[in-house]
Formats: sequence, structure tokens, C-alpha cells
Amino acid sequence: MCDLMTRLSRLSSAEDFLAFFSVPFEQRFVDVNRLHIMKRFGLTLSGLDWADGDEEAVIARARKALVDACREIEGSGPRGAGLFKVFQPPPAPTADSCSGSCSGGRCGGHGVTFVPGLPG
Repeated sequence: MCDLMTRLSRLSSAEDFLAFFSVPFEQRFVDVNRLHIMKRFGLTLSGLDWADGDEEAVIARARKALVDACREIEGSGPRGAGLFKVFQPPPAPTADSCSGSCSGGRCGGHGVTFVPGLPG
């Protein structure tokens, strides 16, 4: 397993990982989505059990994680994947989420005016 970890540590680009795991790709797709692909791949890898199974089994699971990452980004696009905070909708502020600095219906912590009778 140490040999695998050493080989993986030498990879630096999305193309390097795709080539290592023999995942076919279109360069244009990777050029536009590399950050999202690698983020999803990294999140999935962090949840893998690296100690479970032999090296071939781990490589197969990691390859599947990379293929799944590409498919997810391809299917939903970067915004749909919601991997980065900028693409995630902000939580709707409510009177209950206020830090207590509200007065007169104005929330000092969120900058939102609460209108009685309206949700949120």
C-alpha cells in the first residue's frame, strides 16, 4: 500500500489522476471542470477505507470515485454539484437564528428585515 501512496503523491493534475486510473476524458471538459472534479474526488477519497483490501481493490475503488466525480460534474454541472460555498445557497436567516441583536424587526447580525406574517 505504501507503494500506491507514493505513486499517488507524485500526481498533481486532474489529467495525471485520470491517466493513472485509465479514465478516458475530453480535455475541454477537464479544462473547464478540473477544480470541481478534483474536489469531489478528494471528498470521496477521504471517505474510503484505505486499509481494507489489497492494492488492486483500493485502486478499483479510487478509480470508481474518479469516474463518479466526472459523471456527477458532467450531469449536474459545477453549480449543481454544490461543492464550493460560492455555489451553495445561503441559509435563509430567521428570527430564531438571530444573535439577539435585533430590534424593531431589523436584524443587526444578518441585515435582514423581518416582516410580521411572512415566512423566514
